[in-house]
Amino acid sequence: MTEYTKEILIQNYTDPCPNCGFDLDGGDVYESLRKHYPDYTEEKAKDIASAYGWSEENKKRSSKKVGIYDIDSDATIFYACPKCKAVFK
Repeated sequence: MTEYTKEILIQNYTDPCPNCGFDLDGGDVYESLRKHYPDYTEEKAKDIASAYGWSEENKKRSSKKVGIYDIDSDATIFYACPKCKAVFK
């Protein structure tokens, strides 16, 4: 059987869970960094957010969905809702 690992994926994903309707939008990447790491300077938070494709002109959003990663294929093959645990593509 294939081993799976979980990871939170950062991307422009704002659709709700297809099973329970839970809001999977994790918010603006930069704003999330400022909220969770208040000691980060504005410059440091913007620098880190830019590593996820965020910019002033293209404000990327994070996702609460859980990626199910397949080590053998080196790819995320499914996603899961953190609330109802439903698995979807």
